[in-house]
Amino acid sequence: MKKLAISIGDINGIGLEILARSHEKLSQICTPYYFIHESLLQKALKLLNLELLNAKIVAFKDAKNYEFTLLKKHNSLEIYSFGLPLNLKVDENFDI
Repeated sequence: MKKLAISIGDINGIGLEILARSHEKLSQICTPYYFIHESLLQKALKLLNLELLNAKIVAFKDAKNYEFTLLKKHNSLEIYSFGLPLNLKVDENFDI
């Protein structure tokens, strides 16, 4: 099955809700990798009262070289890290 990278887009929009509601059907035609920080995903799903099962989540991190690594498997999610040299810092202390 083909792999597909999907950006969540504007967190203030409806992208995350569409993702959660369509994940099962989308997974029948491809292997989606959702680019969103795990903490943000968990908070949004809780707020929407939705679940995302058997999904692959990818978060960016700053790295000297390009790397794509499986960090952990957690609550039926596979959490990956995509490192790239962009001098990027993610602030995980946020509320939605």
